Amino acid sequence: MGMSTSGSRLPAKWKRVANDLGLEIVSPYEVILPSGSRIRAPVLVRHIGGPKGMLVVSDDSIVDWSDEIVQAGYGFSVLSEPEPSEEYDRDVFIEVLSEWGWHGPESERPAWLTLVDPEAE
Repeated sequence: MGMSTSGSRLPAKWKRVANDLGLEIVSPYEVILPSGSRIRAPVLVRHIGGPKGMLVVSDDSIVDWSDEIVQAGYGFSVLSEPEPSEEYDRDVFIEVLSEWGWHGPESERPAWLTLVDPEAE
């Protein structure tokens, strides 16, 4: 049974994040790259990480397509599968999402999103 996203706990976790922070996610999400490769992501976070959104996956083989993914307008992030007992830490997600960057309409930029100053790194 190839790579399935059905066993992933990422979607449930990100639905909670999206509900809390007012983000739009699509789960699951499939991208067909110009080369014809298909990328199946458990979660796409819209308006974050790239013009077409941020692909959130737990399988690090996605890096093989990183150039194509970025050229197609997406960001991607490999996150480990959440533990069932893992608590939702709002501040951690705000920090991560802020680092990934807002790419949606300026009028829809969430108030909680902090602008990361590259000089402050």
